[in-house]
Amino acid sequence: MARSAKAEVVAEEPPSPAFAEQLFGHGQTLEDFRQALAGGRMPHAWLFAGPKGIGKATLAYHCAREALAIPAEDEPGGGGEPALFGAPEPAAAPHNPHRPDAPLFRQVASGAHPDFMLLERSADPNAKDKRLRTAIVIGQVRAATQFLRRTSSDSRWKVLLVDSADDLNVNAANALLKVLEEPPGQAIVLLVSHSPGRLLPTIRSRVRSRQLRPLSEPDFAAVLQSLELSVPDAQRSRLSQLCEGSAGRAVQLLGSDALALDAQVDQLWSALPNLDQRLLTRLAEKAAADQSGSLFSFVGEALFTRMTAAIRARALSESEREAGWPQASIAELMALWEKMRGRFSAANAVNLDRKQTVLTVFLELAAFKPK
Repeated sequence: MARSAKAEVVAEEPPSPAFAEQLFGHGQTLEDFRQALAGGRMPHAWLFAGPKGIGKATLAYHCAREALAIPAEDEPGGGGEPALFGAPEPAAAPHNPHRPDAPLFRQVASGAHPDFMLLERSADPNAKDKRLRTAIVIGQVRAATQFLRRTSSDSRWKVLLVDSADDLNVNAANALLKVLEEPPGQAIVLLVSHSPGRLLPTIRSRVRSRQLRPLSEPDFAAVLQSLELSVPDAQRSRLSQLCEGSAGRAVQLLGSDALALDAQVDQLWSALPNLDQRLLTRLAEKAAADQSGSLFSFVGEALFTRMTAAIRARALSESEREAGWPQASIAELMALWEKMRGRFSAANAVNLDRKQTVLTVFLELAAFKPK
């Protein structure tokens, strides 16, 4: 039975990619990985880059299971035991490693597979509340290096999954670079990155890189269905736009009042330069009441996307004029956009009054007059 997105999804985190049976939107990259396995020309490292929540880690786990499903005695390109007259028997069809009831699936998901290692931020030993370190540290990379240099046990490949490579501190990144420069035999390193531009150029130059695109609307809808989240079509389309194809972001938004706030932002934006003061006050109070700050940031994002659309429409000389500013130049709209972003950034940086920030931004939008 499908769950109601509003009634039952409360502050829910996206499910762990280690337990994801299905892969959406990145099937071609998985097929490229399979072909490299079958052809015997496997790159020693792959980089899966793209926005958060689009399935990069899910893809990495699928690739890891594909490699680990190959028995230690198999040679590249497949093939089984010699037949009676010397011709190789076809290799037995392997069990689907992506089924949750498969032993390999359970071993990888639980971290118990002897030829698989996940490298991620670990618990801070100095923190009393067991929170995670702010970065992946060099000691973790050294342990991963020792793991990669050991002889594999059950599989022909050893697989290291780094989720995410963005979390490597400087020393850890340099230590990983040495591994990539002198890769151990029969080892595959899978890197997940949300911001590949932040990685060392020397790391990026030593991997096979795949820039993954946000999920299309059909794939986005399929992910929600697989998670048993029931979302009306009209709401799902808007959700896809807000999340920019990130299913992980969608799960988080569905667990909050973000969609309701987006509707309020839209109502206020469409009425500019007029303002419904009661609606504006309710919006500002709701955004400020969230202690995590996520709803406050979301209101800013909802405004920025509308301003970006207005600037894009003006740049393309479209006839539609948003927000009632038909005489504004692109430069004036850009300056207004920067001013809006500056107010939200300052509020987050120095903990200014969030309610007052939302009120001020909308009042300035209402008062804006092109020169």
